[in-house]
Amino acid sequence: MNTNQGVISLSVVDLKVEEIEFTVDEFIDDLEMYLFENSIEALKITEDFPKNGKRSYILCGLQMELSEGYFIANDRNDILRENLYVFMMFLESFALSIKRFDCNGITHGEIKFADGNIMVEVA
Repeated sequence: MNTNQGVISLSVVDLKVEEIEFTVDEFIDDLEMYLFENSIEALKITEDFPKNGKRSYILCGLQMELSEGYFIANDRNDILRENLYVFMMFLESFALSIKRFDCNGITHGEIKFADGNIMVEVA
């Protein structure tokens, strides 16, 4: 009888995670500066909402603004407008939290809503 059957060896990797919380306006400024300073052209956006399901898409040439309480975004290839993604426009007050996570040198953004979230990362 082999007493070692079913034994699994695991190793743990230390993760260094830094988290920063933003307002919508600060998020826009921070993301635009991050894209500029790092010469990043494309972002991967993942929306996860029960009504629409989980969907991911790539945006190039992202432009964002805060206007009269609305976050408004558009991209060079009109992906947002053509598909009516949540990231295209939402009411500022609907965002429960906006955070940036720097995990082992990789930056991610997260916008949480009552009914789902949007993840932003480099494509």
